[in-house]
Formats: sequence, structure tokens, C-alpha cells
Amino acid sequence: MGDSELDDEARIARPERAGTLSRRRAESPLAVPGAPLRTDAGILDALLEERLEERREGDR
Repeated sequence: MGDSELDDEARIARPERAGTLSRRRAESPLAVPGAPLRTDAGILDALLEERLEERREGDR
């Protein structure tokens, strides 16, 4: 770790010990991956598949 990272860690540790700051423990819900694409799919195939899924969801 570099000096700036240690300084950042020290600045964060003080309010964390005081209970005024808590670090996020779980992975962000925004990072949840979608369904995996086929390994042989190209970018056009992926785009067409995504549009088809959107149409299906819109018809519900």
C-alpha cells in the first residue's frame, strides 16, 4: 500500500470506530450480472437477443 492509501485508510478508520461511518459489506446490487451470453455469440447476436427479450417483457 502506498502512503496515500494508508492516509485514506486512517481517515476512514476514525469515523468508523466512532460509529458515524460504516463500510459497505456486500457487493453492490448494481454489479449483479445478467444471464450469461453464449460463448460463440458475436456483438450483433447479443444485441438482437437483448432486443428480443425486451419485446417479450414489454408484451407482458
